[in-house]
Amino acid sequence: MLEDANLMMSDKQDLSTATVLGSPYLSSKSIDLWAGQTSLPTDALGNSPLADIARGRLKLLTQVVTDVASAGAATLKAELIMADDEALTTNVVVLSASDAVAKASLKAGYKFRLGMPAAGITKRFLGVRFTVGTADLTAGKVSATLVLDISTSAPVGN
Repeated sequence: MLEDANLMMSDKQDLSTATVLGSPYLSSKSIDLWAGQTSLPTDALGNSPLADIARGRLKLLTQVVTDVASAGAATLKAELIMADDEALTTNVVVLSASDAVAKASLKAGYKFRLGMPAAGITKRFLGVRFTVGTADLTAGKVSATLVLDISTSAPVGN
């Protein structure tokens, strides 16, 4: 698996601080596809890199790094999203989503694997949105990054 620190959106992010059940919990970092420029960048031929973001070969790897715990039967859902703003709150579009995964499966090493569409990336920022269901979390940390290849040596969801 190939990883790049610039493509990391959550690094051991604590999900037990999500206090409102069902509210979206956003990755601690978003990825600026415009690389800080003030307008959509193009190459020498006038093509936008957004039209060819690894042609569907990138995957979002979200991995539980600390067991998820809850007083109840909690679930967790992960979504790869794009938005117009760095905070991931304006004109949010879901690119891919996992099913809600039960707390019993969310042990350290569990991986959510979400695909990046081959086309249709139209917003400036990419990020991850987590949604906790059924019961609040009391513990649990996740990391999320875009990768070219995902190892399947550990339990994988979806």
